[in-house]
Amino acid sequence: TDASDRGVGAVLSQLDDSGQEHPVAYFSKKLLPREEKYSTIEKECLAIKLGVKAFQVYLLGKQFQIQTDHRALVWLNNMKDKTSRLIN
Repeated sequence: TDASDRGVGAVLSQLDDSGQEHPVAYFSKKLLPREEKYSTIEKECLAIKLGVKAFQVYLLGKQFQIQTDHRALVWLNNMKDKTSRLIN
């Protein structure tokens, strides 16, 4: 997943038997004016949330891994004061 000032996106991919990653589906969405005001971490979380929702038909009942280039998300579980946009 990834986010910018104007939009968010995600790629659904799977590994073949040799461990090579192959894209299966793509998702992108232009941010609404109110979403453009979100902080960077909120935009990155939104990208994950919307990406998982877009691919839910493929992911439901499956174990999957989320990859992101935003390091601050690693610390999300350690945040004491999460905004509702981060946890909903």
